[in-house]
Amino acid sequence: MSDISANSSQRDHETRMERAAESSVAKIGARIVTPVLLTVTLVVLGALGNSLIQSQQGQAAGQADLARDVAAIKSDVRDTRTVLSERVIRQIDSNSKRIDGVEQRLQVVERTVMHP
Repeated sequence: MSDISANSSQRDHETRMERAAESSVAKIGARIVTPVLLTVTLVVLGALGNSLIQSQQGQAAGQADLARDVAAIKSDVRDTRTVLSERVIRQIDSNSKRIDGVEQRLQVVERTVMHP
């Protein structure tokens, strides 16, 4: 019976040692691995956040450039419309003078033909 008791005692001792070893490994893991994982996670999240902020700043700068370009195009279109309007007005004025001249010549021809 003492052999059984010794075997049982030895198994209990081995089990306690295994538990202690597992507990030590778990404690070491919890004390070392957890902070390392947390640090790595925070660094990665910080880098992603910084990247997003820089991307948004770049987009804001791009949008500001785009707004300036659109304003410049609007100004160019206004200038072009003004120039075209002036040319059209000159052409209409020139056409009106030509039509007046043709009407005067036509009246002269009509008087000559009607009253020889």
